[in-house]
Amino acid sequence: MKTALIILLVLTMPLAFCACGQKKPAFVVDDGTGNGSINNSVTSSENSSTNSEVSSKNESTSSTLTPSTSTSTSSKNETIDLPGLGFDPNQIIVACWGDSVTEGMGMHSKSYPTKLQALLGDKYKVFNGGDGGEKTVTIAARQGAYKVYTTSKITFYKNEDSIIIGTESRDAFVTKDGKSVVLTSLLGNGISVNTVKINGEEFTLDFQGSFVWSPRSFKLYLQRMGDSAAPLVIPAGSEVVFANTDLSTKGGVDIYMMGANGGYKDNAEYKEQLKAMIKHHGNDKYLIVQPYWTAVDLSEFGDHVVYFEKLAVEKGLAFEGITPTEADKSACSAGKLPPSFRYENSATDVHLSQYGYDFLAHCIYEQGKTLGYFK
Repeated sequence: MKTALIILLVLTMPLAFCACGQKKPAFVVDDGTGNGSINNSVTSSENSSTNSEVSSKNESTSSTLTPSTSTSTSSKNETIDLPGLGFDPNQIIVACWGDSVTEGMGMHSKSYPTKLQALLGDKYKVFNGGDGGEKTVTIAARQGAYKVYTTSKITFYKNEDSIIIGTESRDAFVTKDGKSVVLTSLLGNGISVNTVKINGEEFTLDFQGSFVWSPRSFKLYLQRMGDSAAPLVIPAGSEVVFANTDLSTKGGVDIYMMGANGGYKDNAEYKEQLKAMIKHHGNDKYLIVQPYWTAVDLSEFGDHVVYFEKLAVEKGLAFEGITPTEADKSACSAGKLPPSFRYENSATDVHLSQYGYDFLAHCIYEQGKTLGYFK
């Protein structure tokens, strides 16, 4: 027996010696198979790379990769706390989803969510989830209707806490079916788009003042919120969870008003996006504001639709105490939103004036009361 053990030990010693002599990998990342793959790309020399070199490497990564849930380590439903938004667990959340029309371009204090908050009182907390320039796909993704994934591998080197992950010509995030999730310049301005969780770690999104509207130009940065002493690789196809994706699931009321920037190929897709948001919301307490900038039949949603333009034409000016101008009369006779309700009294501007926002808030409030959402 002793002789057999000695022979076995002698035979295995060269193998053990060879294994110990191999260079250890810098770290291991999940390759989507569940086994992990070796990544030797982070060496001591690369750890000393400057931020500009790292940004260049991340920007050069292909963004055409089809996302896959298999590369994500956070497949379970993750949520993120929303510090600074002042939510009280005893308050009913009213989440208003949309673009700059919801945001209240240039007049946040007079936007319809602000006006609605005043009408509802402290029993409710109205969340302004409007972000200027966003298409419907991005709005739905932020709300939680669609899962979102990274388009390419993202590499943080040692002691690096901020890198560029997207530009105007390269998308950082996509939905599962490959639709671009393009964020815009309101990041960091209080709607919590800027906090995300990727593979269990929290990050901040920021343009760092680089966003230019026309011609469109920007650099989207991803910043680590945790310890950056260790290097980190985020595989392409990792799931991205926006901070406010769980707002709609807290039993409150959702309000949808979107489409001014496009993001859907036809009315059928527009309605499918709404249905996805409603499904994520998880209850029947929701309202859809009928777009006044395009024709889309929302009759299948029944009493959930707020026909703002129709109501504005019929009694909006009188409600707001406005003497109709000739332009108002002409628009109303054609069934169109009167210019006095549009930004700077423009006959074509999609954004609303303070009177338009005030009347919209009252339309939503009354519809909500009729349906028993607001008391």
